[in-house]
Amino acid sequence: MICELAIDTAGASCSAALSIGAPETRKIFTRFADIRRGHAEHIISQVDELLAEAAIGYDSLNRISCTMGPGSFTGVRVGIAFAKGMALACDVPLYGAVCSVVAAQKFLRQGPEVEFEPLNFNSSGSFNLCHVLDAGRDEFYVHVFHKTVEAREDSGALKNVSDPLLIAHSDVFSFVEQYDISLCFGPGAFEFCELKQQGNSDTSLSCEAVRSIDLDIRAEDLLELEDHYLKKNDEVSPLYLRAPDAKPQLGKTLVRRL
Repeated sequence: MICELAIDTAGASCSAALSIGAPETRKIFTRFADIRRGHAEHIISQVDELLAEAAIGYDSLNRISCTMGPGSFTGVRVGIAFAKGMALACDVPLYGAVCSVVAAQKFLRQGPEVEFEPLNFNSSGSFNLCHVLDAGRDEFYVHVFHKTVEAREDSGALKNVSDPLLIAHSDVFSFVEQYDISLCFGPGAFEFCELKQQGNSDTSLSCEAVRSIDLDIRAEDLLELEDHYLKKNDEVSPLYLRAPDAKPQLGKTLVRRL
């Protein structure tokens, strides 16, 4: 019996999901909390609650997955450390997902239901699209994908064009031109589009309709990813696009005494 635990602590929220059974008949239990801090405390209690609700123990788990970032520096570390510890203790494989890839797959499932002017999501053709997340400090986390649509009944696949990147607001115009982006999506998409329009370009980005799509990442979304989108075991590591804020103290220091 497949028994997979998925967790997400990379963003402001904290969530866990437990899937039991084959894909066609599986039962999914979920927990979600919209928090800003305290991921370590929340994720442990959420997992305990899920196992209690499903009436199983940790020894029943045979697969664990988690988000790897980009996102909250502390949240990413907490989630991966917790997932790795559990995978080691339970002697099960560990899988990791890049947050923008998770969002892209949600977008792929929902996009055909929305009209994006001047693009027709359901007609044959191809274009580049970009996931955008507000990184603070006048910066965005961005990840560019290429979409090919072969037929109306086939939503097509998303392929990587770039790795996840950190760019400044001032670089939005040149970034869009460099990657020939036609559409952007994600929590930072609307602000990204507005900044792009300030560049006095003849091209425009489709983003207004994206507001109608739910792209908030939750742990249960990891259960929908195919394995080729995931990192495995030793490949699972924090995705940091910015150096940590902590700096060595150079002023008043204490002499170490043994």
